[in-house]
Amino acid sequence: MNRDIFKNMSDQERIAWVRKEYNKGKTTAQIIKEYNLAKNTVGDTFRRNGYVADKNIGQYVLNNSEHVNITQNKHKSNIVEDKKDKHENIFPEEIKENLLQMITWYKEQKEKEEEREQIFDWIKKNMENKDLIEVPEITIDKQQLSGAVKTRSFTIYSDVLQKFNDFCSGQPYSKQNLLSMALLEYIERYKK
Repeated sequence: MNRDIFKNMSDQERIAWVRKEYNKGKTTAQIIKEYNLAKNTVGDTFRRNGYVADKNIGQYVLNNSEHVNITQNKHKSNIVEDKKDKHENIFPEEIKENLLQMITWYKEQKEKEEEREQIFDWIKKNMENKDLIEVPEITIDKQQLSGAVKTRSFTIYSDVLQKFNDFCSGQPYSKQNLLSMALLEYIERYKK
């Protein structure tokens, strides 16, 4: 056993291994020194699992006085012997069910949070991309613009006319062709 192996073990494996060493008559301090283990890692493992340090015997014991019997040995320091391994159910079934439901709910929320983060990342990435919405190139279909040219007078709002004039000034096509194509597209899109 060494520090790295001990560190990679689960809490239950750590406790079982240390308890075997206790049964050989060793104290916690002796085990830590002999195997070069981190004192905090050992202590935290036992405290997380309901153990307390018994300074009289130098070992961690369950925080339940009925569970532990301390004996004296002339050649060894105090040793802890379990009356028997009790694995009492400390939670009623209803609480267990609620805890399991809460854990399941938490996992689902975590997954949803990850999905939301992916969506936000995608949106952020695409907001920075100015080419997200492709504006189609204007094409004038000469076949649709056939026939005689007629002059008509339309009433139009001044701000719409201004926008149309501004738009047309940057185009290689005439206002007549742009207006004719716009009307055709509008008709095709909204005819019933």
